Amino acid sequence: MIVCCYGAFGRHNFGDILFPHIFVETLKTNININNIKFIFCDLFERDMRPYGGHDVKSIADISKENITHAVVVGGEVCGCSLECGVQMFDPVINDETTNQIKYLQENIKEGCYILDRNMIKNPNCIMVANSIGHLSNATKKINQRLKSYNYVSTRDSFYAGEYDISPDCAVLTKKIFNDKIMSNIKDMLFVNEKYIAIQASKDCIDDNLIENIKKISDYYKLPIYLFAAGLAPGHDSFEEYEKKIVNKLSNNNVKVFKETNVWKICCLIANSHITIGSSLHVRILAFDYSKIRFTITKNLDKNSKHYSFINKWDNITDSYIESKHLFNSIKELNSNKINEFKDDRNLQKTINQYEDNVKKYIHYFK
Repeated sequence: MIVCCYGAFGRHNFGDILFPHIFVETLKTNININNIKFIFCDLFERDMRPYGGHDVKSIADISKENITHAVVVGGEVCGCSLECGVQMFDPVINDETTNQIKYLQENIKEGCYILDRNMIKNPNCIMVANSIGHLSNATKKINQRLKSYNYVSTRDSFYAGEYDISPDCAVLTKKIFNDKIMSNIKDMLFVNEKYIAIQASKDCIDDNLIENIKKISDYYKLPIYLFAAGLAPGHDSFEEYEKKIVNKLSNNNVKVFKETNVWKICCLIANSHITIGSSLHVRILAFDYSKIRFTITKNLDKNSKHYSFINKWDNITDSYIESKHLFNSIKELNSNKINEFKDDRNLQKTINQYEDNVKKYIHYFK
């Protein structure tokens, strides 16, 4: 059995890098995987092992393998065009990448992370799409492609179509990988003390956010660690943190955590007092560890993937907010609200719902 795991985990974005790990371990929990050969694919070949990921191959070379199972492992994949996907890689253009781009343009230009069955040599290949995002707004072409899949689930909580609604698979991160995550404490001894972890994408950093971080620092007098959930183009930037936040605040309590390994990033979140971020998977990891958590945005959007997740699964009111309201929201925390953050009953329900959906396709891998 040859299983191709496909997704946006060939560039640095810690949620995407976690997906194939979670998928493989979920299979291992349910079946014997000793007879399975796994191939991990993104648009282009990249060695992501230094970041805690996989040695990733190009999906353009998939026709060379006799794939028996193909799995889109998760993420906001239905809204990603090939142009957008390539831009995230910023690839060196040479004969090999030119040929790969040409092949992808001919096969999956629209919705580049939704494999077309025609790309796979084996006509009987089992195809699964696992808690994928943006399906509610998928184009006719992408929907048509998904109709040939054996199983499809979506993390879009407002989806009203024929496929199953499922939580994002990252809700299993603590359950599966807690020992691996916590083993990093020996290299990160500062996490034994109380601190606040903050992540913000480049487009989220403005005067409002900077002012609110200053107020939080002055109020709590705790170390604040600015960390990156993703360093792929268009995501987060250590340089932006230094230039726009640290240098402007001149505050010794505000530091940049320059770790790029996904397990150490998880460790930072898992041991924080408060976690704040613009990334969905920062939110999900904080949910996983029952942290005090806020999701920030410049403009509140009730159609966003963040709102979709928080509203259905991590339904803590007033925790998805515009960054200009961040300090006031944190300051208003009271004992009842803190207990709400630490109550893990919603988490257990969410994990159960995801695992129930896994049972609907696991038989295809036996």
